[in-house]
Amino acid sequence: VAFKVGGIPDLVGDSGFVVSDKESFLAKIEELLDSRDLCQNIGEKARARAKDYNWDIIAKKTIDFYRGILNE
Repeated sequence: VAFKVGGIPDLVGDSGFVVSDKESFLAKIEELLDSRDLCQNIGEKARARAKDYNWDIIAKKTIDFYRGILNE
């Protein structure tokens, strides 16, 4: 559960919940605490998404991006 600030919504994607206020934040936390299945599902999505943010992958994407610009 994260607040809708900056690039956080893009980072979270469908692997969590993005909220705009305290009440929504507390409601989502309560929803997760009440549902083991939902919590497990979100956890699996988050682990899968986190693999895309491995430093080696991010570094390669960044280098490839700059190489692409230089080759234009």
